[in-house]
Amino acid sequence: MESGSAQEPQTPRGGENHLRVLIDYVSDALSVVDLTTGRYLDVNRHKCESLGYTREEMLAIRVEDIDPDLGRSENLRRFMTEIRPGRPVTFKTRHLRKDGSSFPVEVRCDLIEMDGRTCLLGVARDITERERTEELLELNEARAKALLQLNEMHDASLHELAHYAMEEAVKLTRSELGYLAFGDESGENLVMYAWSESAMAECAVQDKPITYPLAETGLWGEAVRQRQPVITNDYPAPNPHKKGIPQGHVHLIRHMNVPVFDGDRIAIVAGVGNKETDYDQSDVMQLQLLMDGLWRLLQKRESEARYRLIVENQTDMIVKCDRQGRITFASPSYCRTFGQTSESLHETEFFRSAAPKNREIVADALRTALKRPYRATTQHRVHTSRSVRWHEWAYSGVADEKGVVDEIIISGRDVTDVKKAHAEHEKLIRKLETQNAELERFTYTVSHDLKTPLITIRGYLGLLEEDIATQDFEAAEGDIQRIVRATDTMKQLLDELLELSRIGRLMNPTVTASLNDIIGEALENAAGRIAQVGCKVEVASDLPLVHGDRQRIVEVFQNLIDNAAKYATTDTAPRIEIGIEHRNVDTLLFVRDNGIGIDPNYHENVFGLFNQLDPKSEGTGVGLAIVKRIVEVHGGRIWVESEGRGKGTTFYLTLPVTAPIP
Repeated sequence: MESGSAQEPQTPRGGENHLRVLIDYVSDALSVVDLTTGRYLDVNRHKCESLGYTREEMLAIRVEDIDPDLGRSENLRRFMTEIRPGRPVTFKTRHLRKDGSSFPVEVRCDLIEMDGRTCLLGVARDITERERTEELLELNEARAKALLQLNEMHDASLHELAHYAMEEAVKLTRSELGYLAFGDESGENLVMYAWSESAMAECAVQDKPITYPLAETGLWGEAVRQRQPVITNDYPAPNPHKKGIPQGHVHLIRHMNVPVFDGDRIAIVAGVGNKETDYDQSDVMQLQLLMDGLWRLLQKRESEARYRLIVENQTDMIVKCDRQGRITFASPSYCRTFGQTSESLHETEFFRSAAPKNREIVADALRTALKRPYRATTQHRVHTSRSVRWHEWAYSGVADEKGVVDEIIISGRDVTDVKKAHAEHEKLIRKLETQNAELERFTYTVSHDLKTPLITIRGYLGLLEEDIATQDFEAAEGDIQRIVRATDTMKQLLDELLELSRIGRLMNPTVTASLNDIIGEALENAAGRIAQVGCKVEVASDLPLVHGDRQRIVEVFQNLIDNAAKYATTDTAPRIEIGIEHRNVDTLLFVRDNGIGIDPNYHENVFGLFNQLDPKSEGTGVGLAIVKRIVEVHGGRIWVESEGRGKGTTFYLTLPVTAPIP
């Protein structure tokens, strides 16, 4: 463009007046430039106002006066090469105001013909706010990326996190240096933790202090005392809050810092300095949000570390599942129980930890935890790394504000020992109830049966007194014999009752013995009775070993053999069979005879105290009660089977047995 004198603007004619009004009130800056001279031929009002010139002044200057970049020959040459009629060019540049300040604009230029010459029509738009918005968006995005990176630094130390946050703070605020300090537990001291690399390179202070008493801090401590961000854009200027800086300290031109509080306690003080332009609220926002995010992250890590410590040392098992019941977290105690690692358990289905028959119970509990009130409990068997155990689990669904459960927290414990103790307790209760019932029957029976010999004795004592008075010594001698028999009967009753009471209290050492040997001893003890009735006894040769009190078990079989021989029938040759049967999983021992048999109505009564099927038979009726007590003390059972009178009798019993010695 060549220099030339300013031309007088043309005055709008007739119908063009309304066009002038429209152009003047357009919000963009419009101008027409002579391509030959580079001078403005026409401008609208907004063009003048945005640059601070009058219209007359604008028509006296050239384009390069307000756009030095475009005025440079290289830029101008590129511009003239690109522009063509009907092909406008849009570009960004900065315009100079009359006062020397500048502002960003977006300019759209096109070639037009006016008054027979080619001119340049320019439309300029102030994009200051747009650039601020774009810059803010870029800063926000950068801050978000910095916070995301902080959250992903799982294994980073506090020192690494603080230094990374400090360097990002310097970038976000376009500063040259920065620092970060933590408040101590007392809230009275600030502990310097991180300086930006540029600050460390520039600082020449020897023996840099680490801890600063808050009361002694100068301007940089005001953010804490005022509990708000503090901006100082003219740091060298006098300030009553300053307390001096040490020799070799970084030279500060501008300074800004922000506090982060945890309740009333100061948590973080972060500051930046020496930005090329003044700090403003945008800088405050970026630094404050970044430091708030850092503190939340540190609190979260501390909280997670605390809870992790609790969970990892918790004896109870803790599992977290998604809504499909897949494991997303398993505590160390759970991993140890099942002999797995957290990695191998990840995304496995929780219900599969249960025994197969109990899995539907667990699956139903997981479904229940997805619905209000988001609670469920189960108690079921599981296959652990060692054995099958009983576990008790509590399920808690974690619902959002819409009531949708995204995860389920499950806590459990091993209750095998508790269930065993409960079962033992129930067994003991039943045993006590049985014993109490037996005691009541025992008391009644003893009081009744002991009265019989006492009544006999008392009756014959009266007769004895009369016989002596009449000197009937022969009758007196008979009275005395009857009294002696009654006392013998009472002694036998009392001895057998004493024997019955001792069973379970006084036991011999437990041994493992051959049942064939035990039955052989019992047969020797009952040999007199067997010989008396001429009974044939058959004993199986493959009887198992038995565990228990050998003497008591001998007593069991001796009583059963003696009882079988005593009630032998005279119709057939007496026979006793001793052997073993297998029913399902039970091993049954039996003593079978072909004697008089027992009516099924009396099967339960035969083991009661003093119960005798034949009152005329010898004995007290305590023998089978003793047998039953011994068997039960050994954890076994005994019962009788008989089809009735004349059909013989079989006594079945179970004892702790094992395979015979090979």
